[in-house]
Amino acid sequence: MKIALVAALMATASLAHAMGGWQQTLDEIVPGVVVLRVNSPRAFDGQTSGYATATGFVVDAEQGLILTNRHVVTTGPVVAEAVLLDNEEIPVHAVYRDPVHDFGFFRFDPDDVDFMERQLTATSLPSLKPQDNNSFKILAVRASLVG
Repeated sequence: MKIALVAALMATASLAHAMGGWQQTLDEIVPGVVVLRVNSPRAFDGQTSGYATATGFVVDAEQGLILTNRHVVTTGPVVAEAVLLDNEEIPVHAVYRDPVHDFGFFRFDPDDVDFMERQLTATSLPSLKPQDNNSFKILAVRASLVG
């Protein structure tokens, strides 16, 4: 949970100065932050069954992709939902769990979003322009080492 937050803060820190401060950056990013409620009904591949909450970030509102930590997108079957900023709940499905780095993706159907749709599509994460080809890799490694 804290890894995703640290990664987002690190990525937006340089944007804050260029965009006129933290408040503007937060106003643009916060609508894309979601709470994930994940229910793992069965133990699977060394994971226990149970219920957990975590955070995630809408990284592509048009395709319905949410970035979160690897352990949130468990190896076993899950029933999960995302809670948006306005408390709207939408079902999500695990689509990818990176075997090495600490990230995974859930997907939601954009048509399921009734109230936040306009805000999510209008305030997707800003385009980041890395200084070199390795900037995003370095950011991902730093974020995975923190947690």
